[in-house]
Amino acid sequence: MITVRDALSIGELKRATLVAGEAGLDAPISCVDIMEVPDVTGWIRPHEFVITCAYALRDDPEGQVRLVRRLAADNAAALAVKPSRFLGAMPTHMIAAANEVGLPLIDVPPDVPFIDITHPLVTALLNDAAPAASRTADILGRMVSLVLEGTGMGPVVRELGRMLGRSVHVVDHDLRVLATTDESEPPRGPQSGVEVFPVVGAGNLMATLLVEPGSAGPLSETERTWAEQAAVAVGLEMLRLRAIRETEFRLRSDFLGEVLRGEQLTSESTAAKARMLGIELDRPYVVMVASHDGDESSGACDHLLRKVVCREHDRSGERAGLRISYLQYEGKAVYIITGIRTAAAGEVLALADSLIQVSVEARAPLSIGISEQLTGSGSLALAYSQASRALELGRAVYGAGKAVSYASLAPYLMLQKLDARALGAFAEAELGALRREGREGGVLLETLRAFLESGGELKSAAEKIFIHRNTLDYRLRRIEKILQYDIRDPETQFRLRLAMAAMILSKLAHD
Repeated sequence: MITVRDALSIGELKRATLVAGEAGLDAPISCVDIMEVPDVTGWIRPHEFVITCAYALRDDPEGQVRLVRRLAADNAAALAVKPSRFLGAMPTHMIAAANEVGLPLIDVPPDVPFIDITHPLVTALLNDAAPAASRTADILGRMVSLVLEGTGMGPVVRELGRMLGRSVHVVDHDLRVLATTDESEPPRGPQSGVEVFPVVGAGNLMATLLVEPGSAGPLSETERTWAEQAAVAVGLEMLRLRAIRETEFRLRSDFLGEVLRGEQLTSESTAAKARMLGIELDRPYVVMVASHDGDESSGACDHLLRKVVCREHDRSGERAGLRISYLQYEGKAVYIITGIRTAAAGEVLALADSLIQVSVEARAPLSIGISEQLTGSGSLALAYSQASRALELGRAVYGAGKAVSYASLAPYLMLQKLDARALGAFAEAELGALRREGREGGVLLETLRAFLESGGELKSAAEKIFIHRNTLDYRLRRIEKILQYDIRDPETQFRLRLAMAAMILSKLAHD
């Protein structure tokens, strides 16, 4: 680093005289320029060494003072003036202003050409920058090598932390820590002095590299360059991992298609290929099938759904080896969850609820079907069939935006085996009177369904359809009057639930 103090011993500046601003002698110099315009606003770069003969300000004492103050405000390194031709001697008001703001003011002898100042000083700056540039290139090469070795972003972050002597973190958009030099120190925000460097890949912001403040104060320009190079290396690593995930995703999707189309000849070859793709079908597993409701494109929330799967997968170590494989088939998202235990059934529903919540936030709501727990590669097609059937039937029975297990639909699955005309006739015999009441009948059917699904519990039924308890009482009396039933009788409730299921299934068969 070349300072103003150093510059006064370089080339013809050895003959120059410092007349003011001694407090700024240790300011660094980044570049050299000659200025002969009255207004330097917007032209000055930080740490610039400015040279002038003051021709543009020769008759403007106030402008001469403004020049000194403007240079100081723009963080210039120094002002060297050759006053002899247009100013005569260095003006006292410029000397006073330079002392006030701490800007080195240098008197250049009249016989010194500006080229004898600029050339030696620029040469010194280039010679000084060369080792730093070489070291920066070496650092980038070392960090890229760490990425190419496939060791992950952790070594890159630790190397940067060692070089800076500070804590370094990489966080994603949700502020989840992807890599850190200090597990005990959670990342802080920019308001606490943390310096922020974007991690960009393929033109998109992928993560953020954070450098904690150190005892030596803000990062130097060289240190900032190192951090920027580390951010580049982290971006390369994230792109590498993304490419691996995309390839695995495509191969798993192709694999499921092969199994469902019957292209794999033996269960042994199916199991072997599944293991190669990280799907352990020799352990208990569950298949979930998710589909977007309506005609909206799934692209709006596909990225978010993958993030949820990654987050749940990261927690799998705490779940005795639970593993989630995400793929697609025929436009539907498919999740093969291996390592399922009987006690872990709730975790599958928790994952399904997370997916539905994320899809709602992305305005592309999902419905999800969940298979029974199965084992063996020969059962994968059955598990997919169960999950797909649970998705279709669950959407018809419970409406869109729900996660429904195949096991919970057992009564509906039994009824679905009956003749569709018989189902329709039974439903009409039990509920036809309500359907014939027109618009009011539709409201009463919705109320009866909520009442039956709540097990006859009035408070739950009222909350389910967002009405007051008194409104529910009134509607139930109307239903009893129209149907001529005591709907609080358990046997009547059972018959009406069957009729409600028959009505749904017969409508599904006609659709």
